Amino acid sequence: MDSLKIENQSLTLVDLVEQKLLSYFKKNQLKPGDGLPGEIELAKALGVGRSVLREALSRFKMLGLVETRTRRGMILGSPNMIAGISKVVEPTLLSMDHIKEILGFRIALEIGNSYAIVKNCTQKDLEELQMIVSKTNVGQFNQFSAMADYEFHAKLYAIGGNNVICNYQEIFYRVFVFIDENFQQYFRQYNDKKKKDTFVNHQQLLDVLKTKDIPAFEITMRKHLQLYIDFIDEN
Repeated sequence: MDSLKIENQSLTLVDLVEQKLLSYFKKNQLKPGDGLPGEIELAKALGVGRSVLREALSRFKMLGLVETRTRRGMILGSPNMIAGISKVVEPTLLSMDHIKEILGFRIALEIGNSYAIVKNCTQKDLEELQMIVSKTNVGQFNQFSAMADYEFHAKLYAIGGNNVICNYQEIFYRVFVFIDENFQQYFRQYNDKKKKDTFVNHQQLLDVLKTKDIPAFEITMRKHLQLYIDFIDEN
C-alpha cells in the first residue's frame, strides 16, 4: 500500500485522500462487497491523520461507495449515483438557469426513454396508467397538479425499467411542485401562445402508447413536453 502516499498539491488533503482511495479501489480491481483495510492501516499508508481519513470516508459512505458491516468492518459498496444530487436539489434555492437545465434533462430522458417504455409496456401497465389518468384533474390552462404529473411519469419510468432514471423522479418531483406553484408567473404565457388543439395531455399520450408505435410515441411525448421546451428555448 506504499503507492497511497500523498504528495503535496493544490487540492485539500481530504480531496487528495479521496483521489488516492479511488485509485486504490481501481488498481486492486475491488468489487462491491470486497473488504477494505481498517482505518488505522489506511491512515498509515496514506500518511494522514485518522480525522482526515474519516472525513474522506464519510463522503464515500454518504454516496454508498463505502459501507460498514458488523463483524466485517468496511467494505466497498455499490454507490447510489444520484444520492448527492438528491440531497441538494431544492428549486427555490436554484437559479432559473439550473431550473431550465433540470427541465431539459427531464425532456431528454423522457423522449430518449420512449423506445423502452413502448417495448416493455404490458396490458396491466396500460390499465394502471388509465387509472392514474382517470383521477387527474387538468387545470384551466392545461396545467396538471404536481402529484398527477409525478404519478403518471413515474409509472412511465417504471415501465422503461431503468432504475437510475426512476430514481431521478425524486428530483423531478420537486421541480413539478415548483412548476405547479409558479405556473402563472413562468409558464402560462407559453400556454397562451399555443392553440388549444396542439396540447397533448396524459390521456392522449396514453392513447398513442396503446398503439405500440414507437416513433409516434416519441413525437407525442415531445408535444406533451412542448411547454417546457418553449420555456427553455425562449429564455
